Amino acid sequence: MDTKKVNAIIGRSKTGYTIMMEGFNLAMSYGDTLEEAKRDFENFPNEYINISKETGRAIPPELNNGNLEFEYIYDLSGFYSYKLEKELHTIGRELMEVSF
Repeated sequence: MDTKKVNAIIGRSKTGYTIMMEGFNLAMSYGDTLEEAKRDFENFPNEYINISKETGRAIPPELNNGNLEFEYIYDLSGFYSYKLEKELHTIGRELMEVSF
């Protein structure tokens, strides 16, 4: 079976990183670091396939029997809002230290 290339969307929040598989909403991972989220995400297809087999459920065609290649794409909106919030807090702290 040929390898299927799928997009894996990386998001950022205050607490860590998320990765979601485009076209298959059940595929999602989280990690405190990007490396941790990727490791978890890359294990997902085979774990899902094994559980499907054990429970007698059909393997979703989106998983291509585990023959997937991920192309990681950053959802920059999460990165910018996280950075903006962090910078605003820094500016606020600095302004609180100013005396007239």
